[in-house]
Amino acid sequence: MSPAGGRDPDLLLQDLPEARLRPRRRIELGLVWLVPLVAMAIAGWLVWTSLRDRGPLITVSFESAEGLEPGKTRVKHRDVPVGTVEAVRLSPDLARILVTIRMDAGTEPMLHDGTRFWIVRPRVGAGGVSGLGTLLSGSYVELDWTEPGPARRTFVGLEEPPLIRATVPGSRYFLHAERLDGISRGAPIYHRGLEVGQVLGYRLEAERGRVVVPIFVQAPYDRLVGPATRFWNASGVSLGTRDGGLELQLASLQAVLLGGIEFDGPARDGEAAAADSEFPLYRNAAAAAAAGLTRKVPVMVEFEGRTRGLRPGAAVETRGIRIGTVRDVWLAWRDQAGGLVVQALLELEPERVSPVEATSGLWTRQRTIEELVAAGVRAQLRTASLLTGELFVDLDVYPDAQPAPLRMVRDLPVIPSVPTELETLSASLTGVLEKLAALPLDQLVEELRGAIRAAGALAEGEKATATLDSIAAAAESLRRVAAAAEGDVPALLRSLRQSAEQARESAAALETMLGPDSRTRADLNALLREAAAAARALKAFAELLQRNPEALLRGRPGSAAR
Repeated sequence: MSPAGGRDPDLLLQDLPEARLRPRRRIELGLVWLVPLVAMAIAGWLVWTSLRDRGPLITVSFESAEGLEPGKTRVKHRDVPVGTVEAVRLSPDLARILVTIRMDAGTEPMLHDGTRFWIVRPRVGAGGVSGLGTLLSGSYVELDWTEPGPARRTFVGLEEPPLIRATVPGSRYFLHAERLDGISRGAPIYHRGLEVGQVLGYRLEAERGRVVVPIFVQAPYDRLVGPATRFWNASGVSLGTRDGGLELQLASLQAVLLGGIEFDGPARDGEAAAADSEFPLYRNAAAAAAAGLTRKVPVMVEFEGRTRGLRPGAAVETRGIRIGTVRDVWLAWRDQAGGLVVQALLELEPERVSPVEATSGLWTRQRTIEELVAAGVRAQLRTASLLTGELFVDLDVYPDAQPAPLRMVRDLPVIPSVPTELETLSASLTGVLEKLAALPLDQLVEELRGAIRAAGALAEGEKATATLDSIAAAAESLRRVAAAAEGDVPALLRSLRQSAEQARESAAALETMLGPDSRTRADLNALLREAAAAARALKAFAELLQRNPEALLRGRPGSAAR
């Protein structure tokens, strides 16, 4: 039997119906399905395009984000939008503002170490007004760059717009000085009165004890700056003394507000200085001119008198020509002088003296300090300005000066000094007043009084009255004689008449002068009193000058307070 209950499996298969293949039913899509498919394709294309055109994301930090609005504030370069501000937030330390910016595609070459960002907003300063266009359009972030460098995505923004754009041709230099002296950011750079650049800023180098001032000189004027070019402070207002008077110099309004710097030139032999070169900044044009004199000879001068008005920087002159500068002045004790002396350190510049002999025109050798002192060269203080009381040191030859050996103090030669003209005059007046005080003024006054009293007694005596009577009688006799002889000798009579009249007038004048109520006698008495008072005043003046010789210039002590 078979497992199928005794039936044959083949017979069972024959009983099954025949299998038939049917084709698979197709799913038909309507036109309505095309709309979402097209929308999905467009969305995908937009996403891909957005990702493809999306620029880098950068972060710029500022101290203030005034005027910046996320999603609205644009980033521009030469007024062309190149990005948009996406977010503004505080830094983790709360010290600065972090601005997230989405740059446009293709701006990657702009983002490197030399890229600078700053916020353009209305600004009012000493250099002028800027950013007025943002009053209507709103603030925006400006982008600029200098030299390309490594790529970056984080930057520190500038708080002030740069004075010079990267596209402006020119060269940058660095000036260094001990003091800033009124130089401000944006101050003009002048060459022969023409503005050719600007001061970019300043910084203090404490470790080197100086101020560094970066400047920019525009092309083609930067070709005028050579290795030997000298820069000096040309601030707007300069007040000083010159030729014994005041000198006031005024520059442009911009230089008055910001200061200014000027340089000489052009470069020697057409050689221009390399960019970023360093130069010293001199205080004024005179200091810059003196810097060209490379040889300096230090000497010392000692003064025993008063030196008020002699300060460092004062001139050292010879016959009105400046040949040096006073570098320092101090007090020193010298036992030989019996007290304090004033020592002045001078810096002579022998290059200011022509090396050509005045008569022959040939080159001559330079004289040593010892030879000059032996020839009679002496130092004397003189007044440079009566208004300010400023003094200068005058070196000249004094043939009558006492011979003096050359001394060395602190390894410096000491040039002897002579008293000032005022000290010499004061000494002469003191000698005259001492001689005047030594005269017997009281005895002379008494003798003068006795002579005046004798003259008065003579005028009041009987002899004088008799003399006047005799003169009057003689005149009358002459008149009678002249009348008797008038017909014979007319000429003689006229002469005698004139003589008689003159004699009468003389008698009347003498009586008027010597009479008890005469004005002459009163004048003589007044003269006596004034002479006595003058004698007392001269005596008091002589005693005052003996005690205070400087009173001849400054007046009686305490008179200013009264």
